[in-house]
Amino acid sequence: MYRRNRALFCLLTLLMVSPAFADRLEIVLEEKAAPAQAAAPTAEQPDMAQSVPQTTYTTYLGQIVRNKARILAAPSTRASLYYQCPQGTYVALVGQTGNWYGVLMVDGRIGYIRKAYVRLTGGYTVGSAPQQPSPSNVGENIVQHAMRYLGIPYRWGGNTYRGLDCSGFVKAVYAAHGMALPRVSREQALVGAPVTWNELQAGDRLYFAVRSRQINHTGIYMGNGLFIHASSSQGKVGIDNLLSSKYYRSLVAARRSV
Repeated sequence: MYRRNRALFCLLTLLMVSPAFADRLEIVLEEKAAPAQAAAPTAEQPDMAQSVPQTTYTTYLGQIVRNKARILAAPSTRASLYYQCPQGTYVALVGQTGNWYGVLMVDGRIGYIRKAYVRLTGGYTVGSAPQQPSPSNVGENIVQHAMRYLGIPYRWGGNTYRGLDCSGFVKAVYAAHGMALPRVSREQALVGAPVTWNELQAGDRLYFAVRSRQINHTGIYMGNGLFIHASSSQGKVGIDNLLSSKYYRSLVAARRSV
């Protein structure tokens, strides 16, 4: 099923950014109070609600186009370093000031990166709580909520701010929307309505058999050919292209619970 009609899908998911797109990043970062750093839950009482920023932002998804691009503590080359991004990394942009974009960090802080190092892709809202679901927006709300976990470390068997694995991440995101899922990916794949390749929508769950004959990985489809997942290869919750060879060949099922 998932081996058919992909050429058409590739054409439909090419990302185009108009010149006015960047102008919609209207937050003036220098005038905003820094958000409180997210509190880490204890291992005994995991609380994923505390693992993400509590301020609401309209963010734009950006992809790093330069290797070792520096995210700094202030919009200045003299500012202290927060993180060096590998080329291809996706980041959540929350505004702009001069030649800099603001980047939402995993602990709720705002970092800064040069605009020249980022390619804009799309817009999402990252907030402190999901919106009231409706048939028309629940999938988008799932994606919005999932983006709040960007950058949380990958940890096999993890389900706290200290680390998540792929099925723990998907389970946590869906639980925030009142939908219970089993803990492991192969059991999650038994829940929900099957979705064909051409019917994929934002918020659908994706299931992969990566170098295996059974399902061993999962993520959440975002639209535009992208999906978000707790990635062992990235070492964190990140975003990948569904049309990349690794995931294109190993996708075996998609499910919708909404």
